[in-house]
This record gives sequence, C-alpha cells and structure tokens, in this order.
Amino acid sequence: MNALEEVCFETGASLVITLHYSKGNKANTQTGERSRWSSVFMGDVDAAIEFVAQQDADESNNILAVEAVLREFPPVKPFCVQWDGRALFEVSQHDASKKKKAGGRPSDHNEKDLGDQKMTATQWQKECETERGIGRARFSNF
Repeated sequence: MNALEEVCFETGASLVITLHYSKGNKANTQTGERSRWSSVFMGDVDAAIEFVAQQDADESNNILAVEAVLREFPPVKPFCVQWDGRALFEVSQHDASKKKKAGGRPSDHNEKDLGDQKMTATQWQKECETERGIGRARFSNF
C-alpha cells in the first residue's frame, strides 16, 4: 500500500480498488468490515464506499443502500441508489437503514405468545410448551 500511495502522490493520481464481500448476507455487518480483504487495508484508505442490498430490492429493481467511510471529507448519511439495468445508478428515496435481512426460517411465535410471566422460569417454559406449542429451544430464544 505504501508503494501504491507513493505512485499516487508523485503522479497526482487517485487509486480505486474494487472488492467483493465474502459469502452470506452482510446487512448486519459493520460498515468497513464487509469486504473480503484484510482490515489492515481499511485503515489505510481515505474513502470507502459500500453497497448493500436494500430491503425492498428484488430482481426487478436493484436497490442498494450506500454507506461511506470518509477520512478527510465531511460525513455522508447513508442513502439508496437504484441501478437502471444498463450502466447508471440513480439516487432512490428508499430508506437506507432497511437493509435486506438474511433468509431463514420465519418465526412462528413472538414475545406476546409467551403469555403470563408471573411464575418460575421452569413453570413458564412448561406452560408455553404444553399450552402454546412453543418448544424449549424456541422459548430460550426469546
């Protein structure tokens, strides 16, 4: 990185490096920690821009949340862009905080299903299992 920085300094050029993320959904990963490179590099860059699939994205609209880490520039609030399918991104009015979540088994129950909590944990778990069909493992997740 030092050698590349020296070339940029001597020539007045900018260096752009593109990276990809490791496999899996990165919505809950902290900005700056998503790429598949060493975090050592992240400490050296002046600006990093990350694209993350937005909650409303699907195969027809290509909406991405954009997050930037800017060392020597004013901060930029996360925003969304939509790819036109050819070569351009246009700023979108979607909410950048609503990133696409990882898939998985949908929850059959929520906290309201647990019922009255004025009993011991063991009694409560047994009642939830027999009366409400909430198994021990699912009960422990609440």
